Amino acid sequence: MPDLQTELKKLETLSFDDEGSTTEITMTLPHAFKTSNNVSRETFNYIKDNPGLRRVQIAHAMADRGFKKSSALALSSQFVRNGMARVVDGGMFVAQSEYTPIKSLPKKAKGVAKVTAKKVQEAIMETPVQPIVSHDTSVKTLLSRMSVLQAREMYDELKKIFAS
Repeated sequence: MPDLQTELKKLETLSFDDEGSTTEITMTLPHAFKTSNNVSRETFNYIKDNPGLRRVQIAHAMADRGFKKSSALALSSQFVRNGMARVVDGGMFVAQSEYTPIKSLPKKAKGVAKVTAKKVQEAIMETPVQPIVSHDTSVKTLLSRMSVLQAREMYDELKKIFAS
């Protein structure tokens, strides 16, 4: 059996026909999406360049630039929520010098809902009519309702009573 060193030396002499040529392969990820427009960055830069404007004014200006008005309104709210911008007297101002992607914040736990008691109308209850129960005391009826163990216990008790 050959040892490990001789086998490794054989591998050193082994050559492939594509040695010497290096090709770089670039892979595109199928799940990655292409940015169609950069409305977030543009909205942030507009707020930075025009401080003190109200959100509606910002949304109208972004609509004039070709972006959706609703997107600009939503983004301005997200900027405030994430601390990237602040609102002073209704006007928006940026809180940082450069745009950073918006991070998703953890969702707040919903508060416990108040439980209110509903008013219950007290109904006047009539006294229930007692059903008439007929007690069938025949021996066959009694035995048909009992298990074997209960019947044996009854037999033992009756035997004690009548044996004395």
